[in-house]
Amino acid sequence: LTIVWYQFPPTSLLPRTPELLLLAVEKKYRRKGVAKSMLKFALAHLRRMGTKRLLVKTTTDNVRANKFYQKNGFKFQKLNKRFNVEFNHYAFDL
Repeated sequence: LTIVWYQFPPTSLLPRTPELLLLAVEKKYRRKGVAKSMLKFALAHLRRMGTKRLLVKTTTDNVRANKFYQKNGFKFQKLNKRFNVEFNHYAFDL
């Protein structure tokens, strides 16, 4: 599980918004609730840190990932295309 956040410039007064970059589960452990448990752990940790929102994006053709984020409370924000690849952007308000 990889969560990063950016703050540009470093002295910016704008709050940091973390983005979930990678949530991966080894094939033999899939469909057993592992990803959901990892996500719950990350959300609880971010809440303790005072984070207000978590962002994630996934390609539009990754049906399983899109369903996972929607099922776990992420709200669709926008669709964009970069280098001929379409991405769905989601946000989870903590």
